[in-house]
Amino acid sequence: MNPKILMTAAPLLTLALLSSCQKTENSQAGSCRQEPGTAVAAHDSLIPDGILAQGTAEAVRRADLSTRLMGRVLSVTVQEGQTVRAGQILARIDADELSARSQGVASALSGAKAQAELARTSVKRMRALYADSAVTRAALDQAEAELTRAEAGLSQAHAQGAEVRSVAAYASLAAPFSGRLARRLVDPGALAAPGMPLLTVEDVTQLRVRVNASPEAVAGLRNGQILSAQVGGRETTARIEGIVPAPVGNLMMVNALVDNPGGALPSGVSASLLLPRGTRRALLVPSLALRREEELTSVLVRQGSCDALRWVRVGVTVGDNAEVLSGLRPLEFVVVPSQTAGR
Repeated sequence: MNPKILMTAAPLLTLALLSSCQKTENSQAGSCRQEPGTAVAAHDSLIPDGILAQGTAEAVRRADLSTRLMGRVLSVTVQEGQTVRAGQILARIDADELSARSQGVASALSGAKAQAELARTSVKRMRALYADSAVTRAALDQAEAELTRAEAGLSQAHAQGAEVRSVAAYASLAAPFSGRLARRLVDPGALAAPGMPLLTVEDVTQLRVRVNASPEAVAGLRNGQILSAQVGGRETTARIEGIVPAPVGNLMMVNALVDNPGGALPSGVSASLLLPRGTRRALLVPSLALRREEELTSVLVRQGSCDALRWVRVGVTVGDNAEVLSGLRPLEFVVVPSQTAGR
């Protein structure tokens, strides 16, 4: 080949190779990016070790409201989840039959009062006559027996009146304490029967978490001890109220109270208590760094100027941090999204 052609082609070939490399580098650089956020190192720490016992959380104060009447529900003034105050009327029951009975009792009471008054007058007169020897002792005894029967009838009429008034109070269902309506089991027009639950009111300012565990797991626990807890997936603390044998199996039931003054934690949901047994080492990252996609969890790992998606397996939550069981090494940096990210 002509040396002049080679000398001319060499610079062109070098230029083409440089151009190709530059395009490749630009392509690689374009796929490398950083997400907005702060890089925080995964750190190895000592955390409380324990057994996570599963159970439920219920309101400490809970009342099922029923009636002693048989009648139609006239009205229900509240909806489920609505806040109620102590003494507030929540529902009314048709009491027409009770009204008729009340009138009968009132008539009987009036008659019993008249009979008793007549008997007292008769006894008073007979005693005066007996003192003047105008009547026999047998006649006086007869009058006093009539008074005793009349007063017994009056007492019975008063008792029937008190019973009617007591039953009449069940025509209106009132909230026994301030809280919220947890369940509404009837609507207007439904037939209410004695003892049938109609409404449920609960006070969620304090919850009781109940879990079952083996006797070995509760050994060393004491009343008043503070435990880490979860209620409906939310982190909180609970104070042990008592430890008693569970209804079934060779298990113990741990009852713990959770203060919930704002009602932020729900009742009637799954809950758990961490029954402590010392400490252990764990790899922790900020909980905000976790990215959840259905049942999978990932983090963004910052490597130089690039953020790489990494799938991880997580364990317990410790305050604002989460335990990483696999997929991450100590001192690797994870990205905590900034507050403005995604807005």
